[in-house]
Amino acid sequence: LIVVDAGHGPGTEKNTVQAVIEQNIELLSEAEHDGWMDYKLNSGWRYGEKRDKAKKLHTALVPYIDLSEDDKCKDRNAVRCYTDIVEKAGFLIRLEEGR
Repeated sequence: LIVVDAGHGPGTEKNTVQAVIEQNIELLSEAEHDGWMDYKLNSGWRYGEKRDKAKKLHTALVPYIDLSEDDKCKDRNAVRCYTDIVEKAGFLIRLEEGR
């Protein structure tokens, strides 16, 4: 899958893109979590057993594999919204064969 400007030809049908996302949901969810974690850590947050916004402590600042199932579901749901987010930004997702 690649993201292209909407003016550069057609995207792949949304149902096809969603199927590819579902086939790779754990890999994509882990990458989503890693990106969120990098952002938090670079903003001064650190792991804490109890979430505390004022002290910048968060319980989910752990590797994806160590997350609770509820937290993993949050990342999966974020990934499932990729097609809508890309579309709202004026882009399309295209499946490129052989990549």
